Amino acid sequence: MLERVEIIPSSRKSVRRAVELGCELVSSHAVRTERVLDLSSRGARVRTRSALRRGEEVLMTFVPPNAPRRVSALGLVRHVEEGIVGVEFFSLDRIDENELRSRLRGLPPPLPKKSKLREELVWIDC
Repeated sequence: MLERVEIIPSSRKSVRRAVELGCELVSSHAVRTERVLDLSSRGARVRTRSALRRGEEVLMTFVPPNAPRRVSALGLVRHVEEGIVGVEFFSLDRIDENELRSRLRGLPPPLPKKSKLREELVWIDC
């Protein structure tokens, strides 16, 4: 029997996790307290009031969920859209990366945007 299923495309190297936590975001022209919307050991999606540009270097400092201490990571702004930036970490200490990965384990991923879903027909044996 043929069934319709929604396909969620993913080309990420690590799973993003839905979080809601504060962070300090330092760029070349501002130091601001912002909100992290989702997080992985390789990057973050951040709601910001700063006018950041793609390719800009930033320093993010935040406390991962249920962690005893702050983590700092250097990153590059990879995506910019309407007050939300995607930051890819390029400098994160190994101990911080392991701590972050363990603290994120078990948290759900963010809900996908409806526009990114596509449907396919798949054969299901009953």
